[in-house]
Amino acid sequence: MVQVSLDLEAKKFLFFLGLFFTLFIATSANAGWKANSDFSAVYDYKIKGKVAARYLGIPQYPQPTNYTCGATTMSMLMLWETHKKGRVIRFSPLSIHNYVNSKDPKGETSGLTTTELKSGINKLTEYVKDKYKLPLNVIMSGDKNKTINNGISRMMSYMRKNFSPAIIYGNVNGSPRLGGHYYLVTGMVYCPKGYCTKDVFGLFINDSVYNSKVWNDDSIIRKVAIRPRQLILEIDLKDYWKPTGSKIPWLRGHMFLYNSNSEA
Repeated sequence: MVQVSLDLEAKKFLFFLGLFFTLFIATSANAGWKANSDFSAVYDYKIKGKVAARYLGIPQYPQPTNYTCGATTMSMLMLWETHKKGRVIRFSPLSIHNYVNSKDPKGETSGLTTTELKSGINKLTEYVKDKYKLPLNVIMSGDKNKTINNGISRMMSYMRKNFSPAIIYGNVNGSPRLGGHYYLVTGMVYCPKGYCTKDVFGLFINDSVYNSKVWNDDSIIRKVAIRPRQLILEIDLKDYWKPTGSKIPWLRGHMFLYNSNSEA
């Protein structure tokens, strides 16, 4: 039932996105979104035989508390990975948070660190494999890039192999704080000039802040949240994905987690 809803939701969205490509980007009359033959709710946009964009129809879920963006992002990711194996399993963000979060010595509730997020996904993967006997091929690894463009390129290379989403270590748009928020990357466009009429690079993002009841409608955080399945172009990604990973500015980079298992 969930799998069907994934397909229908994605198809409605891709109809309008296809118009965007057709009118402004595509150079080939044969270009267009096509359902991938290997997995349902996976769509590729090919130009001159090359995958210029890939989109995964992953539902967006709002985070239930102000500290569960990491756990909610994990919930979306695990729903997709179990979907790929034929059985959709949705874990609640709070249950994930309690399962992988290290207890704060002061007794305060805290969000997931990048280390907890990475190890937590791998821990949850092993739990699913043991309890549900699903052969998930998920091994999360970290990557850091000097430029957003290079980060998108590397994510595309990973996603072409295993059809898995990525998680970027991002920030709330407008916040002076580096890091502090996680986004699920559900697809990307990497189409340099020659394949497209101009360079077009960007990410499709699920933001757990969107539609979350933690913040009221007038909240700045709520207002700058990314709409589900929205394509954020490279020029705008700098507001959501600032370099981080070090106290020394020149050692920072645009960081993300990806599935390093080459098998889907």
